Amino acid sequence: VALLQAVGSPVTANLYGSLVRACDAGVLADGQASILVSGSTVADNTRGLAASGFAGCPKFVLKNAIVWGNQTLDVDPSCVVSSQYSDVGVSLPGAGNQSVDPLFVAAPSDYHLASNSPLLDLGEPDLAPYGLDRDGDPRIVDGDGDGVARVDMGYDERNPARLGLHGALGLGSSSALVTDAPAGFAFCTGVATFVGDWPLGSWGSLLLDPPSIVLLGCGAAPGSKWIHVPNDPLLSGLEFHAQSFAWQALPFPASFSNRLHLVIP
Repeated sequence: VALLQAVGSPVTANLYGSLVRACDAGVLADGQASILVSGSTVADNTRGLAASGFAGCPKFVLKNAIVWGNQTLDVDPSCVVSSQYSDVGVSLPGAGNQSVDPLFVAAPSDYHLASNSPLLDLGEPDLAPYGLDRDGDPRIVDGDGDGVARVDMGYDERNPARLGLHGALGLGSSSALVTDAPAGFAFCTGVATFVGDWPLGSWGSLLLDPPSIVLLGCGAAPGSKWIHVPNDPLLSGLEFHAQSFAWQALPFPASFSNRLHLVIP
């Protein structure tokens, strides 16, 4: 019915890096609750940020959030005590707020931001790089290719480079690490036994440990680099990680892809 429900007692709840969709109420709270919605998308619910009807108005704080396309109410403006760098279906005071169509890729099935979304690189301008989004991408990437990296609004950081595995890993088998990037981009793919998190400006973050990186090769995107696993039982259970770097021209547009966690069964 509701992804996050805070009703019945004073409570503080935080919603980070989440996609909330197809609920009766995305976030339901009563007037005793304080709710932070940060780096999240609440879309296509019957109600978006909703009051339960008990004890007045909950206290919503919005940061880098998208609350859009909910059927009856995105949010009651009187319940929002603070909003910054967020896109909501009503006009709200506060730095960087928007009230525009986010241009999702294909709602209601895909709530990633499209390449022409007006919300790319429009989140908090001074926010430092931090961790990964739900797809394993660096949380701050230069999504619009202008050489300036700034967090996107919503739960996802748009990245022009995407790395995926085609074919199951297994002893004696071959699988392809496929880098998807716009036509005209080049790419390099590497694997490593350890992870890292090295912010590199507008390129996003190198998410592999540099001393353990093995370069599989480079090519024109979209393209593949192959992993050939020997038929050696000692390799069973081996864990490693992969990431690509894709660029059209240096220094930009260019970005590090998501990171894959791979295990040989």
